[in-house]
Amino acid sequence: MKQHLNSRIAVIAILLLLTSAFAPIIANNAFAASPNLNVITKDDKGNTITGYWVEVTQGGTTVKTGFSPVSFTLAAGSYGVGVGDYGSYFFKQWSDGTTARFHPITITATGVVSLTAIYSTQSTPPPSSGITVLSKYVDGTSLTGMYVTLQQNGATIATGFTPKTFTAVTAGKQYTIIPADYTNAYFNKWSDGSTVREKTVTATSTGVSLTALYTTSPSATPDFSISASPSSLSLNTGSSGKYTISIKSVNSYSSSVSLSLTSPSIAGVTATFNPTSVTPPAGGTVTSTLTISVASTASPGTYQLKITGTGTGSLSHSTTTTLVISKAGGTITVYAHRIPSPNWDPCFAKTCSAGTGPGAAMYFVLYDRSGYFVQSGFADEHGYTFAGLDTSKIYYLVYPADCVSCHNSTHDVIFDHWDDGSKTRPRSVNIGLAAHAWFAIVLH
Repeated sequence: MKQHLNSRIAVIAILLLLTSAFAPIIANNAFAASPNLNVITKDDKGNTITGYWVEVTQGGTTVKTGFSPVSFTLAAGSYGVGVGDYGSYFFKQWSDGTTARFHPITITATGVVSLTAIYSTQSTPPPSSGITVLSKYVDGTSLTGMYVTLQQNGATIATGFTPKTFTAVTAGKQYTIIPADYTNAYFNKWSDGSTVREKTVTATSTGVSLTALYTTSPSATPDFSISASPSSLSLNTGSSGKYTISIKSVNSYSSSVSLSLTSPSIAGVTATFNPTSVTPPAGGTVTSTLTISVASTASPGTYQLKITGTGTGSLSHSTTTTLVISKAGGTITVYAHRIPSPNWDPCFAKTCSAGTGPGAAMYFVLYDRSGYFVQSGFADEHGYTFAGLDTSKIYYLVYPADCVSCHNSTHDVIFDHWDDGSKTRPRSVNIGLAAHAWFAIVLH
């Protein structure tokens, strides 16, 4: 009987230990399964409205989506919660007064975050610094709820349903908007007349608004799109560079497209297309090379080039790319100074006696950041200038050499330090700046 009782006590003790050990895990799993973010939507009169798009992002990536009212289970961390417009209701603010469409939140290991988005009824969306996409039929009939994708450099960064405002955009950057078809609504053209579905726009600080027009039957109007690569080209004055202009057939377009640089006109810059006119095969792509030549008299600066392709009838499409012009012929100047010492040989003095006179003329080598030799020369306290350098390169490495048994003397001239106190021989120097090296004398 006693042994049986002891066995039961031992089993109970083991169960208590296991329960204690796994209690945190069980508790955490139970908590993780419970929603910790709730989002509801109301109009500005306090009435609950439902079915509005809700998006949760983290680090610029969408991690959760749904329609209000909605609850999410999120790991601890920082997030952004955004909502979409629909029909005649447009986002106004959050219940805490925040007017930014994406509301920042912090999820902790305990507690629940609840948000309420407030909407107002307007005929048009309120001003926004983002990119707003609307949709309607070509006859003006209202159309909402069309799926739209926002891309940058070919990667999807956000999606939503019209009317949709994409707020996670940066002014000055280019984005591509792609509206989708659904049931009996087929994309026909944009309100500016462009029939290419993929619309590339540049975000601005005051906002961009686009309207996609739809028909009730598929459209097969032949068209083309135009693009330029690279998106940015940096050239020095007195040099030239090239862009590749691509013309892509849309809906089997196979007619001639003439190319031109429509803006801006930059003094000292010439643009040449080769060929000046291209014809894409139906469903294919054809390219032309745009050569930009920059004269030495051109003004440095950053320019937005507008390249236009003109096809048959009234078809005309443009794309933009960046041209950065820098002044050629950058310089770097190096100086050699000697640390005062009575042991300096007079042969190094140019205008005064040893010990107080100017430094020795020392050998310097200039390398680029890849380790390739660029130039070399001798510098004293008056300096030596490396000229004609490529201003597009950020740094150059200046290497000061020692002089052993200089001029057959009984001493060595050894590099000691730079003017910034560093003792590392290779030193990065920006174009247009100077570097001062100090040398010490060592007797044999």
